[in-house]
Amino acid sequence: MSFVEPYNPEWPRSFERLERYFLDQLGDCVLKIEHVGSTSIPGMTAKPIIDIDIVIEPGSFEEVRRRLEVAGYEHQGDLGVPTRDAFNPVDPRTIKALPKHHPYVCPVDSPELARHIGFRDFMRRSPEYVERLSEVKRLLCERQENDRQAYVDGKAPLYEEIRGHIRHFGADAEELPKPIEWLDIVQRPNPPEPWAEEGKIPWDDPGFGRRMLREHLSQDHDKASRRTRLIDQSISWMLDTADLKPGAQILDLACGPGLYSNRLTGLGYPTVGLDFSPASIHHARSEAEQLGVQTTFHLGDIRTAPFGQGNQLVLFLYGEFNVFTKADAAAILTKARQNLSPGGMLIVEPGAYESFNQTPHRTFWNTSRHDLFSDTPHTCLSEFWWDEVTQTETTRHYIIDAESGYPSAMSATAQAYSDTEYVSIFQECGFTDVIIHPSLTGEDERGGFLAITGRI
Repeated sequence: MSFVEPYNPEWPRSFERLERYFLDQLGDCVLKIEHVGSTSIPGMTAKPIIDIDIVIEPGSFEEVRRRLEVAGYEHQGDLGVPTRDAFNPVDPRTIKALPKHHPYVCPVDSPELARHIGFRDFMRRSPEYVERLSEVKRLLCERQENDRQAYVDGKAPLYEEIRGHIRHFGADAEELPKPIEWLDIVQRPNPPEPWAEEGKIPWDDPGFGRRMLREHLSQDHDKASRRTRLIDQSISWMLDTADLKPGAQILDLACGPGLYSNRLTGLGYPTVGLDFSPASIHHARSEAEQLGVQTTFHLGDIRTAPFGQGNQLVLFLYGEFNVFTKADAAAILTKARQNLSPGGMLIVEPGAYESFNQTPHRTFWNTSRHDLFSDTPHTCLSEFWWDEVTQTETTRHYIIDAESGYPSAMSATAQAYSDTEYVSIFQECGFTDVIIHPSLTGEDERGGFLAITGRI
C-alpha cells in the first residue's frame, strides 16, 4: 500500500481548519500560521498529513509550548533540525477532532522556516517540477513498497536539483521572485493590465520583508520610511491637526516597523499598528519592548483585518493608499470611518497626481551586489507603463541573478488620483471637512506626497 496519494483539493481546507484551531489556542503568541510541505503545493503527490509552521516571536517559545501542552500536544524537541521544534498530538480528543497534521514551531527569523516557505513558493510557481517530483514519488512507492528510507533516498537527487535552483533566487532561499524563462520576457504582454501581472512584490515574504525593513530603518534616505527628524515633525503636525487629547486611541494602518506607532504611544496616545510584513511587525514589537511602551501590533492584511472600535485618529501613511485598486481603497476608507469615534479624524498620505510619471513607457536598468530585490549580485531591468484610461502606473522588475543568469520577475501597480478625485472618494466613504494639505508637516516639501484629512 502506498503511503502517498495524488493531490487532494481538500488539503487547503484542512489547513484552514488547523489554522483557525491554532490561532484560537495560541492567540497573541502567534505571528502567522504557514501551510508548508507537499500538501501545500497544488498538484503535488504527498502523504495525506498537513505540515504547518507556527511562526512566533523569538523568546516566546516557552509560553507557546505551555499552551500547546494544555491543548494536548507533546513537545518532541527539534529532532535534529535547529530553529524548528516539533510537536505531536497525544490527546485522543485532539487527534479525533482535527485533520492529521504535523505542527512545528519556528521563530520568525528561523532559517528552517525560510527554507520551508522558499521551497513551497518556488514549487507553486514551477508546475514542471511538481509533475516531475510527483512522478518520482509515485514510482518510488511502487518499487520500494513501504521502505520509507529507500523512498527518502530516492527523492534526494531531485530535491537537491530543486534546492540548487532555489539558491539562485536569494540567500538561504528566504524569498523567491517568480521564476521565468527569457522567452517569457520577450513575449510579455504589452502594455500590462493593471494589477493582473504575475510575480507581485511579496511584501509578506520573510526574506523580502527583512530587506524592506533594512530600507525602512536607514537614515541615509526617505525611500521606505522617513528619517527620524521628519517623523518627529510629522507626528507633531498630525497631533496638532487632529487636536487630540492625551489618552486618545490611534490606529496606524500599514504601520511598517512601528516608527510612528511607538513614538505616539510613548507620547501618551495608545496606538495599535497593523501591517502585512512579519519582519516589520517583529521589529515593531521588539522596539516597543525596548522602549517600554505598550503599543499593540497585529499582523494582517488591512483589506480584511478588523480595525477595532473607539479610534479617535486613523493614520494611513507614505503612499500606501495608492497601491490598492479603487474598490479596495474605498473599502478601507469606509472601514476606517466605521471604526472611528464621533468627531474622529482620518489622515491619509497619498501620492500627488504630479508625482506619477505619465510617460507611456520607459525603461531603466541597474546592477547591485545586494538590494531590496536580492541578497546576491544581480542586474535589475525595470520598465514602467502609464495607462491613461485607468490612470495607473504598472512597474515590472526583471531580476537577473549574476551567478546563474536565471531571470525572475516582480511587479506592482499604483493608482493615481487628482485632488478632486481624492476629495470625492473621501466624501463618498462618509468623511466631511475633507482638506488636502501640501505634506504631512503642513509645508510644501516637494516630496511627492500630500496629506488629506477628513472627519466623521
